[in-house]
Amino acid sequence: MDGTWSDGNGEHVFSEALIGEQTEHDTFEGRLKIATEGISESVEEIQLHISFLFWENYNKRAEWDGNENVGGADYHVIKQGDWNLNIPIKMDASQVKTVTVNETNIQGFGIESITVTPYEIKIVPIIPELNSDLLNQVYTGFENLCAEQLGEEGAKTFLVEALFDSQDPIWYGGFAVFNQDGERMEFGSSIDHVEIHEGKMRKMETLYFYLMPDDVTAFKCQDQAIAEKCNIFSFVLEM
Repeated sequence: MDGTWSDGNGEHVFSEALIGEQTEHDTFEGRLKIATEGISESVEEIQLHISFLFWENYNKRAEWDGNENVGGADYHVIKQGDWNLNIPIKMDASQVKTVTVNETNIQGFGIESITVTPYEIKIVPIIPELNSDLLNQVYTGFENLCAEQLGEEGAKTFLVEALFDSQDPIWYGGFAVFNQDGERMEFGSSIDHVEIHEGKMRKMETLYFYLMPDDVTAFKCQDQAIAEKCNIFSFVLEM
């Protein structure tokens, strides 16, 4: 879904997925999240314009596998159009919790702050000044830790399945985040190392944060027991 939103003080562009499900043949119930940081608390509604395009392939699957030929031999458009909406809004900061952490491990990796809303978790990390020697130390230490905690074969299986790349010359660390029920909070986005994880109204009484020296490895790690054993920095947030 592409579009713009405005609170009367200028237009803002967005391009996001509409998440949900088709509940009837002509009804789709979903959620479209638009970043509206900086919006004034005095604003009571926003103007929203959305352009949408749905397609399916000839096997009747509404999916896209990377083929750019949308509407061509492999895919055809099934719905497209525009919406112009006035959306009433209410600012509610009572459900927003920001915690200053400022904790690091011995190498300087850690968390500066965490902001939690019913919909998402925002992590501002602390990343030390990096060089090849430190990166090599971190990668090697992580591999050794996995072997120590999971055994040689267990570590090999985990690191291969998690696509761990110890040869990458650039830091791409990331967090695996779980709630008190062991549910993995889905990774949303990362800009300048600041990570957004999807809460999606799940119960968040306690949150567990596990930093790994490879963001793909963190993304692939769906088992909290492994994340708890194999991380370079961890933090527990009681809500």
